Amino acid sequence: MRDAFSTLHPGVLMLYFAGVIVASMFIMHPVCLAISLLSATAYALYLGRRRALRFVLTAAVPMLVLFAVLNPVVNHAGDTVLATVLGAPLTLESIAYGLAAGGMFVSVITWFYCCNRVMASDAVLYLFGGIAPSLALLVTMVVRLVPHLGARAHAIIRAQRGVGCDVGEGTVVERARRGLKVISILTSWALESSVDAADSMRSRGYGLPGRTRCAAYRFTVRDGVVASIIAIAEALVLAGSLVGATAVSYLPAIALPAAGAPEGFVYAVWGLLCLLPFALDCWEGLVWARSMSRA
Repeated sequence: MRDAFSTLHPGVLMLYFAGVIVASMFIMHPVCLAISLLSATAYALYLGRRRALRFVLTAAVPMLVLFAVLNPVVNHAGDTVLATVLGAPLTLESIAYGLAAGGMFVSVITWFYCCNRVMASDAVLYLFGGIAPSLALLVTMVVRLVPHLGARAHAIIRAQRGVGCDVGEGTVVERARRGLKVISILTSWALESSVDAADSMRSRGYGLPGRTRCAAYRFTVRDGVVASIIAIAEALVLAGSLVGATAVSYLPAIALPAAGAPEGFVYAVWGLLCLLPFALDCWEGLVWARSMSRA
């Protein structure tokens, strides 16, 4: 799905996703984590619909639960002991830190999912092809390979089922053997397609010094306005973090900054930054509806 935010210049998209991903990785305040996680999940569902819902239910939620359960099992630090399980203390701080770490990890993964849906492979080549052409080609091939592997795996499984070698039938040994055969075919296809793509790009002169390239993107006034908004918001969030508005400590005791005007301002700016794709889409929808009403 191509929403209004997806039509921005690749440089603006990279500025946005780099900012929200880095901030989500280092800001462990529960309010900021909740804003980031909810915004990323909502945007992923908006972009991917059923596929994104499957990703959230089968990957994001189990990861969050795993972190929340696993951390209290291996980490018993904390001053507030809630119970003693098998001789080991279960502390409130370890549960809170597990939830925070899980929320951080899931929000980052979900933002990467959104970035993958919004930024096409040619946009990555456009941004980094002149600076690091080999790295840009490698990243592009890896990003494209992930969905292609899934589609090709389903095709191989259907073909195997058609010749009577269904992976889901037979004994455990037969299933394992057939599964390994599918993996072997898939690996061979991935390596062969990667070599073919690299040879094709090399034959076209990709990466040669002094080569010219076609600029498929134009930086417009709209891109400049949105980039300025993103840069200002990210600078404000960074400044708020440096002055301690998002400081938090989970061990040995939970310590949060006192809620005040600076903290509320940083939370509001962070929320607006995370919800910027929705805001831009709503704004352009209103502009389009107004233009249609005047026609």
